Amino acid sequence: GRVARIDVTKRGIETLSGAAVGDLVSKVHALYGGRLRARDHDFGSGEGMQYLTMFSGDRHYGIRFETDGERVTEYYVGTAEAVQFIEDCL
Repeated sequence: GRVARIDVTKRGIETLSGAAVGDLVSKVHALYGGRLRARDHDFGSGEGMQYLTMFSGDRHYGIRFETDGERVTEYYVGTAEAVQFIEDCL
């Protein structure tokens, strides 16, 4: 009965800070700085694919950008638990 996560897979929908699908990873780092934590993508290890994740101060909410190593391929926002699910949020 509650929204846990919203996935954005198409270009043109920006975060409040101005990040969007298709943006360079360097732009996302410039917008969010040291608050982002990078780790290898579960399905692209060794291919440069990464997750860039940031949590709210209370760690209840988060945003995660999936990248191909160069650009954002999709991002999602929601509860801290839901943004860490690796295959959609059902």
